[in-house]
Amino acid sequence: MADAEYCTYLNQEIELFERNFEFRSNVLKREVGLPPSAIVLDIGCGAGQEMLPFALSGARHCIGIDIAQDSAIVGRHLFDRYSTTAQISFLRAAGEALPIKDNSISVIICRVALPQMHHHLLLSEIARVLHPNGIFFVKFYSPYFFLDLFKRGLRTLNLKMLFYSKICTIGSLYFQITGRQLRSGLWKGKEIYRTKKCFISDLNRFGLKLLRESADSSKEAPAFIVVKSNL
Repeated sequence: MADAEYCTYLNQEIELFERNFEFRSNVLKREVGLPPSAIVLDIGCGAGQEMLPFALSGARHCIGIDIAQDSAIVGRHLFDRYSTTAQISFLRAAGEALPIKDNSISVIICRVALPQMHHHLLLSEIARVLHPNGIFFVKFYSPYFFLDLFKRGLRTLNLKMLFYSKICTIGSLYFQITGRQLRSGLWKGKEIYRTKKCFISDLNRFGLKLLRESADSSKEAPAFIVVKSNL
């Protein structure tokens, strides 16, 4: 049975994307262009709306991956409303263990799903499946996101928000200092922030290179365009 609350959330995300379709399309597809017969992968895809600009612009195959089974249900309804020549697939899998062949993907999208995943395992998998000179769109949280969350919790006396922002900040600091990510106990399912400096260091470790910030980058949620080195 579908999770009604999660499906409602996915439909709200679709509505927000479609309301700003031209801008969101430009942020993705037009910043780098689309390789001929591109294969596009969206990690933590939700309903897959981020793949839509590519599907409408000549991509050969768009693959959405998410651990939630309802993503495919809502996603297929979304793509049924558009006439695309692209093959559309939804797979239930974790970003840290992609069921994808090596060097097979032209474009990877992972936008605000990274904070919930094991960062080093995910980057290792992205480097494995992305072909040389392939493009990786990424968006994650900065320390300012959790600082703003904490301030909102104080203003509204929301204890849950205060606790969540504090525990995520502690886990994030631990990760920045040690390079190890707390994933169990109190930290299970919690998000972490990244700093640009540490993120660049991790990209280099996996043969990935940051090109530039993308148009929808913000102080709280920076967004970047990354390329796989042509080795």
